[in-house]
Amino acid sequence: MNKQQVLVITGMHRSGTSLVTGLLQQAGVDIGQTLLPANRGNPYGYLEDTDFLDFQKQVLRARGLDMFVTQPIDFVPTGTETARARSLIEARAGKLLWGWKDPRTSLFVDFWAQLLPEAHYVFLYRPPIDVVISLMRRGDFSANGRIELGLQSWCVYNESIVRFVEENRGNCLLAHIYGVADQPESFITRLCSQLQLDLPQQNADSLGHYHPENLMR
Repeated sequence: MNKQQVLVITGMHRSGTSLVTGLLQQAGVDIGQTLLPANRGNPYGYLEDTDFLDFQKQVLRARGLDMFVTQPIDFVPTGTETARARSLIEARAGKLLWGWKDPRTSLFVDFWAQLLPEAHYVFLYRPPIDVVISLMRRGDFSANGRIELGLQSWCVYNESIVRFVEENRGNCLLAHIYGVADQPESFITRLCSQLQLDLPQQNADSLGHYHPENLMR
């Protein structure tokens, strides 16, 4: 019997997680049945499983927070939150290769690692100024008074990622998004080798979610 493989894709907002998730979906990863639909902010689709997305948004809201956090979150889940997270995992027990993408996962990686000790993680990095400009271009905030908030959030997300990677090197891959966009096949090869993943399709002939105008450098 084949062993189940779980792949979690995350990184700070506007760091190219949609691009990479599209690439991994093409490679055979089941990223969910009900995905957040495209809109003006991401016209090619977010590829986010709404079950995991809604759960993590509600966890933040319950603590008076949103996607822009300026301090590390000392997340102590309630019994209800843990039970709901377990139910999301159990609902996918029959899948051999599945995962999800949500930038907010960067804030809760320790929590998910406890529930999914065998999961693998793909973390995406993009320089902070590029991220903030992309957030502004999407309309998340204007240049007046909110740039610092974007930079602070970038730090919180990426500090959480770096700490987790340093403690869990065996099941993590940290990649610069521009390197992935420039050499997608090398990324897939490295992913399979480093995390010992068995992807049904290991070619990267098409980056359906890569549009240069949305990944300006």
